[in-house]
Amino acid sequence: MKILLLAAFLFPLLSFSQIYGDSKIIITVSDSSNIYSRVKESMIRNGFVVKDLLTRDTLFTYPRVYKGMNIALRALVKGNRVTVTGYYSLKKMYDFGYAGESGNRKRIIYYDGALTWRLMEKVSREISPMLAFSQ
Repeated sequence: MKILLLAAFLFPLLSFSQIYGDSKIIITVSDSSNIYSRVKESMIRNGFVVKDLLTRDTLFTYPRVYKGMNIALRALVKGNRVTVTGYYSLKKMYDFGYAGESGNRKRIIYYDGALTWRLMEKVSREISPMLAFSQ
């Protein structure tokens, strides 16, 4: 009984937890072959249109409407590591920027019930089912 109580107490301390205010998801993959293509495919499967820029280390999406918000993502690919970040706005966003004042565009951050974070995390989990690190 004491062992179960101790395990129940230590489990939250030893398990992974998301921190409020995190703004990027960092994924480390064991196999980096075709990583750029996997990231691009994950974004496309989740309804984003990926900009065709000739850079092989950064992917940008055009904004898409998700539950009344305009969302755009960016993925930086470096070796076997992918860093996913994003922005959202209640107003229409153009390209990866924003329309109107800069206060209209907000960085996607983690908090309980964050719909935009869930979408960004879904894209990330399709790249690698085991997220190595989030920040």
